[in-house]
Amino acid sequence: MKVRLLTVALGLLVSPLSWGEFYSGHKVAEWAAEVDRYNSGVPGSSQFVEFLFLGYVAGIYDALELAAETEEVPHVICFPRGVTTDQAGKIVSNYIKQNPSKLHHPGSRVVALALNDAFPCP
Repeated sequence: MKVRLLTVALGLLVSPLSWGEFYSGHKVAEWAAEVDRYNSGVPGSSQFVEFLFLGYVAGIYDALELAAETEEVPHVICFPRGVTTDQAGKIVSNYIKQNPSKLHHPGSRVVALALNDAFPCP
């Protein structure tokens, strides 16, 4: 029993989830590139990935907003009224293209950096 418990604990220590990320910046960049292909009408590209990418961007934004509302972290992104999920997705996609050196970070950090770059709080 103790050996099994130790094995599970060690497995958790070396798993990517224990490092605090579900998706890497590289994976988010892959999604962004697939969205570009889909929007350009490239045969075989996937609209599903567009939904996945935009949902991920919206989820990171919502998580940052929730954290700021609980006052546990400072408000880092100040969206002006009228910003759409599509617009936020384009901002993240453009940031990824202009900052490939950031892709080693977790995907959530890459999205947050992109949104903060576009909409910093005063």
